[in-house]
Amino acid sequence: MKQESLPKKFYINTRRNSEYGVFITIADVDVVENKLFLKKIAYDRIVRESELEEKLKTAISIIFYGENAVELGIRLKYIHPEAVQYQEGVKTAIYIKTF
Repeated sequence: MKQESLPKKFYINTRRNSEYGVFITIADVDVVENKLFLKKIAYDRIVRESELEEKLKTAISIIFYGENAVELGIRLKYIHPEAVQYQEGVKTAIYIKTF
């Protein structure tokens, strides 16, 4: 019998700019808790993957940190797999909405 995986959770930071729109940073929980450079970001809260889809639709820019966050970005077609990079050993990708 196939075992169900637990819902993925992410740290999220949302910033609003009156001129440009919404900027979102998403990071895997384990990446934030284990990487010093990501702890400097003031995350709003921890959210489940199911909460993110609608929120991402409002964003002008999204930064994805970590294996699960990047895979979510690829699956939702915000980023192309070839655009994935590594920052201090952490899988990273950036989406910027173009008009």
